[in-house]
Amino acid sequence: MPGLRGKTIELQPLITLRGETATFREIIQDIEDVLDTQGASCAIVRLEVRYCTDCTVYVEGAESEDSEFSTVVSQGEFTSVTPEVELMRLNRQVPAGKAGRLPNLLRWRVAADDGVTEWATTFRVTVTIAG
Repeated sequence: MPGLRGKTIELQPLITLRGETATFREIIQDIEDVLDTQGASCAIVRLEVRYCTDCTVYVEGAESEDSEFSTVVSQGEFTSVTPEVELMRLNRQVPAGKAGRLPNLLRWRVAADDGVTEWATTFRVTVTIAG
């Protein structure tokens, strides 16, 4: 990752997703599009949500494809004119299992809220490699 220091990577360009819970309760970023952060010492994750109704957008991390992904940052119900932006600084030196640790892999996931029949969101995710 030395060549990526200071670069911003679009983990997900601006996208609008909608669905019915009878068809999709959640959508998970394809494993081929997951960001591998190995070699980076720290990064800043930026989750920008322009619209979100009856669902939650998550950015998740894991140490390997076989390990469980856990939430790094999330944003739920949101219907304002101004986009909601969540920033999270992640550092490789934070012990494993602690908040703020930079995991080896980053992905996004959208999950419908319980008890709803339809959901929709518009969001983007960028990651800046800071070191």
